[in-house]
Amino acid sequence: MGIGWGVLKQMSDTFKYNRSLLGKKKTAREAYKEEIRRRGTDFNNVDVKALRTRVAKSLMRNRTQEVLSRLFAGLLLASFVGGMIWIATSVDFTWKK
Repeated sequence: MGIGWGVLKQMSDTFKYNRSLLGKKKTAREAYKEEIRRRGTDFNNVDVKALRTRVAKSLMRNRTQEVLSRLFAGLLLASFVGGMIWIATSVDFTWKK
């Protein structure tokens, strides 16, 4: 008996749910609008220079955090693969009689 419709639907729903948990990248325009909403002001009473500075810092912080997390994940994967290669080459797999 193969994989049934219920299992495939459950996998699809799980993937959709996991994708919804991931943060979506924001464009600069969305970041500006969110920052204005967060401050509780409207578009007319905004100090544009200060707003641009805050949003630029926020976007830079997000980029830096993303690069660091990708770097950490890559190093973790490389160390895992290196460890597996080291185990495969250093352990003696011959049978002793």
